[in-house]
This record gives sequence, C-alpha cells and structure tokens, in this order.
Amino acid sequence: MILVFVLFFFIPSQAISHGNPSINYDAGVKYAINGKFQEAEKEFKEVLDVFQDYTPAKVSLVVIEDVIAHKIKSEVAVHFFQGVAYANQNKLDDALSEFNRVIKIDPSYAFAYYNRGIFYHFKEDYRHALLDYTKAISLDDKMTEAYINRGRIYFKIEKDVNRACDDWETACSLGQCGHLRAAHKENYCKDKTIVP
Repeated sequence: MILVFVLFFFIPSQAISHGNPSINYDAGVKYAINGKFQEAEKEFKEVLDVFQDYTPAKVSLVVIEDVIAHKIKSEVAVHFFQGVAYANQNKLDDALSEFNRVIKIDPSYAFAYYNRGIFYHFKEDYRHALLDYTKAISLDDKMTEAYINRGRIYFKIEKDVNRACDDWETACSLGQCGHLRAAHKENYCKDKTIVP
C-alpha cells in the first residue's frame, strides 16, 4: 500500500461522522507540525475509532506516541510530519529533505526509514525504497508494514517470489496475513504458513 498524505487546514472533528477519515487525519498532521502532540493524538485516535485500518493514522499515531513517551525528540516528530505535509503538497524535494533531516537527527528511528521508503516507493525509486525498508526492519523487526512493502517490491519489481513470500510470512506472523493469503490464492507462497 502506498501511503499518500494530505494536509489541509483544521476542520472540526465532527466531520469524521461524514465518513471521511482524512479530515481528522489532516488536522492531526497540522497539530503535530505545530508541536501540539496531545491534540494530534486525539485526532488520529478519532480516525482509528471509526476506520481501524486507516494506515496513515496508524503510522502517525505510533510517531505521536513515541514523542509523548519521550522515545524520540519533539523536533524529530515535527520534521517527520512536515515531510508528510510537503509530500501531500507534491513538494517532493522538500519532503525528502525533511525525511533526511529526521534520519540525521535520529538515525536509529525505524519509522523515519520506513516513511522515507514509502516516499521512494511512491517515486518508483525501488532500490532506495528497498534499502530503507530493510533498514527499518533492522531497527524494528516487528514493523509489519515494512515487511509487506518490501515484499511487494521483491515480488513485482525484483521478481524474487521467495523473498517476497518470506516477508509476507513474517508479516503474517506479526498479525497481517492479507498479502500471504492473496499470494496463496494465486498459487504463490504455498510452502508458507498462514497463522490464524
């Protein structure tokens, strides 16, 4: 799944009831850019209360929880979300600059590599995306989405079905089995186990 982030000006939270998760998500991004992490957390949680599988909110909530728990510096989160905002405005060079800045500030933060990997994936720079997904996994071996996205590149671009299946099996062991199930239906990854 390629994540595309959008930034709008603040719109009241009640809009979630209209079935549009991006309104609260966008408000959360704006709050995070301004260092208002508690408010951002509230917006991302409201999205996930209604749309449990909204990946941008899931990823953003992890970053927010990391800053609130003092696992990362505030400036890391601010630059992370500024990169997201630039990406949504199609200011791709600025977005990449922000993601690079996050990694420079905290080279041990797995989500920084994962997010930059998504950026490269979106730009079809698969070599750099693979490197970033692999680095994210090396820093956090429970980062399910990094396994899934790396598996997609192995499968579609590298034509390395075995490595793709390995990644999807790992993602499945961490609770996300959709890609492995889909591969089974297409007669791939038959030697891999789907954990219920």
